[in-house]
Amino acid sequence: MDIMGFMVFSSGRIRLSDILFFYQEIMEVNVTIQESKIYEDVYAITANTGKALDNIDKLSLTEDEMKIVQPLMKESAAELSDVISSYGTLSFGEGEISIDFDLPVNWKDAALTTLTQCLTNYISNSICQRWFAMTNRDDVKYYADKVVVNATNIKKLLCERKKPQR
Repeated sequence: MDIMGFMVFSSGRIRLSDILFFYQEIMEVNVTIQESKIYEDVYAITANTGKALDNIDKLSLTEDEMKIVQPLMKESAAELSDVISSYGTLSFGEGEISIDFDLPVNWKDAALTTLTQCLTNYISNSICQRWFAMTNRDDVKYYADKVVVNATNIKKLLCERKKPQR
């Protein structure tokens, strides 16, 4: 530091008064998604798509094929983990996916129900996108677009804030 209160760096001078440090309190928010709920959603989507195209045997997931969905769920969850990495972490438990967020205390907690639904939809739609890549390429883009919309909505919900009280 030189005599005038400047810090000298190789890139130039920065006044100490220009450097501000903000301390913000953080609250922990936990979202738990049951894997069985995701399986039900994926089964319903694939069954309805198969029924609509009169090809339910090819497109719909059977009970045996639900075991195939497990790796697709892991891939989708890893992708979701990248989406939320600035806000929290994702982990697998026994039959559930747990997402722990560190959010500012003024986060709008009324958005929790919608956030949970968007997270569930993200994983379900991502699995369907992967499944239809193997069985019905016509629907891949539709579900890829839904995944992008879900990711955008998740980020928006995580940025929600309560209005300040006066």
